[in-house]
Amino acid sequence: WEAFRKLAHRMVDDTLEHLATLRAQPAWQPMPAGVRTSLEEEPLPMEGQGAEAAYQSFLENVRPYPNGNLHPRFFGWVQGNGTPLGMMADMLGAAMNPHMAGFNQAPALVEERVVGWLAELMGFPSTSSGLMMLGGTMANILGLAVARNARAGFDVRQQGLYGGQSRLTLYTSTETHGWCMKGAELLGLGRESVRKVPVGRDFRIDVAALREALKADRRAGLTPFCVVGNAGTVNTGATDDLQALAALCREEGLWLHVDGAFGAFARLSEKL
Repeated sequence: WEAFRKLAHRMVDDTLEHLATLRAQPAWQPMPAGVRTSLEEEPLPMEGQGAEAAYQSFLENVRPYPNGNLHPRFFGWVQGNGTPLGMMADMLGAAMNPHMAGFNQAPALVEERVVGWLAELMGFPSTSSGLMMLGGTMANILGLAVARNARAGFDVRQQGLYGGQSRLTLYTSTETHGWCMKGAELLGLGRESVRKVPVGRDFRIDVAALREALKADRRAGLTPFCVVGNAGTVNTGATDDLQALAALCREEGLWLHVDGAFGAFARLSEKL
């Protein structure tokens, strides 16, 4: 344990020094051809090289060549940069390696309490529930799965999609992130189930066009089940008229899913 303790302290110290000096480093640098070849073509190791050597390889061949999202001058894509404390929290969680499917354990209670706090912050009912996910795409796809199961009109968990008499359809704007299409594919709905509704000059979904799309699909014998609204889009940060969407969904008996990955926490601002 002492040798590992020494290496672990070195990893933490090296990483904190790296983060503290980011501004003096390039935002991005290309990988030398030799490094790329080594990473792409390294043969399957038949013997372990040891923790020290593996860490040294990381320092030389991996950490110097990220996509740049940690850097304060990175403007390539909308990607988070994390926080040093978040990094350490991940380490603590990984050290416990909890299985979160209930049991008499503290980590599950912590997750439930954090979900409760978030529900309270967002003004949700005290009976609201949720899960902590690894990212926005998976959180949204899980939300779409809930919508499908709740509004399909048959028991999807028992029968699968074979229980339906017609195609299930969902509606979202042309500005919605690609998770929606991927989710439709993953959940067995298919791309043909996704209706991309046009937006106005403000890049918000055209509610009137949405209403017409719903009417057309119902006349065609299809089964609308969900509308996806945006609280901050990837391209422009536009937020759909969520109140209008909620009213329409109540009227039509549809599930309203809001992608709040970018803008939901704007609700906490007194200025917005």
